[in-house]
Amino acid sequence: MKLIEKIAGFFENLTPRGLLGLSAAAGLLAFALIFMVLSNSGGQNGGGAKETIPMVKVVTAKVDIAPRTEIREEMLKVVEIPQAASPDDAVKEISAVVGKPARVAIMNGDVLTPKKVFPDKKSAGFPGMVPEDCRAVTLAIDDVTGVSGFALPGDYVDVMLISDKLQNGKVTGEVVMQNVLLLGINKDTDGAAASASKDDKDKGATTAGPKAVDKPATATLAVRPEEAVRLSVASQVGKLYLALRPFKPTNRYITDTTYDVSLDQGKSQASAPQTSAPAPAPVQSAPAARSSGGASSKPAAKTPKVDRGVDTVEVIRGTSSTKE
Repeated sequence: MKLIEKIAGFFENLTPRGLLGLSAAAGLLAFALIFMVLSNSGGQNGGGAKETIPMVKVVTAKVDIAPRTEIREEMLKVVEIPQAASPDDAVKEISAVVGKPARVAIMNGDVLTPKKVFPDKKSAGFPGMVPEDCRAVTLAIDDVTGVSGFALPGDYVDVMLISDKLQNGKVTGEVVMQNVLLLGINKDTDGAAASASKDDKDKGATTAGPKAVDKPATATLAVRPEEAVRLSVASQVGKLYLALRPFKPTNRYITDTTYDVSLDQGKSQASAPQTSAPAPAPVQSAPAARSSGGASSKPAAKTPKVDRGVDTVEVIRGTSSTKE
């Protein structure tokens, strides 16, 4: 009670100027206390944010990448972002996507994921199956020219040209290309062997090898650009045949690639004298006319002159003959 009475007496004895100074001191003290509390609170929150937010390194695009474009190392960069902003399947290393084609358009700054790229070039469709230095060319084939359908995608073949247009009386053949990759047969490019029929499965039958394609109609080959033109021109000259190469050929390439067959002209040469010299027949009939001893009703016509390499000719008039 005495303390309270002393404080009350102190305030009663204060002059207005003293009361104003006391109020200002109290305000300054309160301001200092609030400033210290807020400063400590802000520092603790800032330090805690840097320690509690985890960061992760991901691969992002450095430039815009168009679909089906092969991704190169200079198109990518590694950046550090908060883990909460990173996709769960984000690519962490550049080497994981270099050389793979883009599945969709990737913009500058986008985080790369496996869904945005193809696993390999072959997954990018049929163009991904064509070697980089080749072009795809399609030929018309049948059971005979297409190896009866036993040539399947992924096999290697030789291409032969057989020309039925006579050149100097010959039919010619030539191996125009060797060791050519067969990309597709009848629009089939998966290279899988044909499955057994339902009846064969029910009977438990098994096949020793891949099944032939039924009625082959087209074959798509991978050839170099200059060979593509040559192959197209050759298809207009004659008929093209595919020759299926073995898995490991003993002779990878052959040097004797041409063959020709001459037509038999002996018959035509032998038959030529029968039609070219019928003239000697009337001359040989002259002795028969003399031996008959009879006179003819009218004089015989003058026999045409036949060139036998002699300057004289025998002329028959009735029963007499003279040489002129």
